[in-house]
Amino acid sequence: MAVLAKIIMLLSLVATSLAARSAQAQGADFSSLSLRQAVDRAIERNPVVVESMLEQRRAQGAADGVVGILSDNPVLSVEGGVRRDQGWSGYQNSLGLRVEQPIDLLGQATARRRAAGDIVSWAQARLALARAEIAARAHLAYVAAQVTRTRIALCQERVATARQTAETLQMRVRLGASSDIDLHMALAESGRAEAALQDAQALSTRTRLALRDLLELPARAGVMPSESLAPPPATLPEHGGHGPLLVHHLSVQAVEKRRLAIDGEIARLERERLPRLSIGFAAERASDQERFYGIGLSISPALWRRNQGPLAEARVERERAEFEKATTLAGLERRWVSLAEEQALRLRELAAVEGTLRDEEAVRALVRVGWQAGKFDFLRMLLAERSVADTKQTRLDLWADLWTNVIEMNRLLGQEP
Repeated sequence: MAVLAKIIMLLSLVATSLAARSAQAQGADFSSLSLRQAVDRAIERNPVVVESMLEQRRAQGAADGVVGILSDNPVLSVEGGVRRDQGWSGYQNSLGLRVEQPIDLLGQATARRRAAGDIVSWAQARLALARAEIAARAHLAYVAAQVTRTRIALCQERVATARQTAETLQMRVRLGASSDIDLHMALAESGRAEAALQDAQALSTRTRLALRDLLELPARAGVMPSESLAPPPATLPEHGGHGPLLVHHLSVQAVEKRRLAIDGEIARLERERLPRLSIGFAAERASDQERFYGIGLSISPALWRRNQGPLAEARVERERAEFEKATTLAGLERRWVSLAEEQALRLRELAAVEGTLRDEEAVRALVRVGWQAGKFDFLRMLLAERSVADTKQTRLDLWADLWTNVIEMNRLLGQEP
C-alpha cells in the first residue's frame, strides 16, 4: 500500500506540473517586454524568417551534395552466351564484363561547385534581408505600443486635472463664487477627457494586437513595453554619404547575390557543353582457352543538346536581375532623400511645438492663479487647460512620426536595430 501511495503521489505531481506548463504556455506573460526581447522573438518566430532559414539550409544541403569529377555512377554491363568456332568442335561458353565511368575533367565539376556555392550565398542574403525587415517591423510595433501607453498617461493626467477642477467648481458653486454654467462646462470637459482616455485605451488594444501578431504570442498573452518612450534623436543618423551605403543595403545585396548565382549557373551550363570523357575497363573470356583484358576511352561531344534553352533563360534572368538592382537602388535613394527632408522639417516643427508648450504651460499657471483670485472667468481657464493638453498630444504625434522615420533611415543604412 505504501508503494501504491507513492506512485499515486508521483503521478499527481507530474500531472500538476504538466498542467502548470500548459497554462503558462497558453497565458504567457510579456507585460515587461524590452525592445531586444521583442526583436529577438520576432526574428525567431516569424514565418518569413523561418522559411528563409529553411531555404538556406536546403541550399546548403544541395551544395554539400555536389560531387567532384565523378558526377555519375559507373555503368556495369555483363554479357554471356555460347559461341562456336570453325576450328573447334562443339560449342564454347563466352562471358564478357564491362565497367564504364564518366569523368568530368574539363572544369564541369568546378563550375557545379561554384554555382551551388553562389546559390547558398543568395539564400544567406535573403535570410539576412528577412531578419533585418522583421527587426525593423518589430521596432516599429514596439514604438507604437510605447506611444499608445504614453498617450494613455497623458489622457489620465487630463482626466485627473478635469476632475480636480470640477470638484473645485462644485465647492465654489456651493459658496456662490461660481455659476452653474462654469460647473457644467467643467463637467463637460471631464467627459471629453474621459472619452479621450477610452479612445487611447482602444488604440492600445490595437497596437498590442499588432505586437502579438508579430511576435506570434497567444491571444490572451499580456504584452507591454518595459521601456518608456524616449525623445527621438535631435539629429539625422550619422553616415559618410548615403550613396555608397545604399549599395550595401541588404535588399541590393540580395539582388546582387541573385545575379552572381545566375552567372554561376550560366558558367555551369557552358561548361557542360564541353565534351565528356568516360574511362572503361573490359574483360572477356571468349572460350576456355581465350582471355581478353582492355582499357577504353570514350568521348561524348555535345552536338545536339548544348543547353541552348537553359542558357537563353539564364541570360534573360540575368538581365532581369540587373534591372531589379538598378530599380531597387534608385527606390532606396528616393526613399532616403525624402526621409531626410521630412525628418529635418519634423525636427524644426518639434522645436516650435516645444517652445509653444512651454509658453502655454506658463499661461496656464498664470490663468489658474488669476481664476482662483477671481480676476479671470472659467472659460479662459478651460481654454488654457485644453490648449496644453492638445499641444502635448501634438508633441506625442510628432515623436511617433520622428521615431518612424529614424527606424526607416537606420534600416536603409543597415543599422536597424
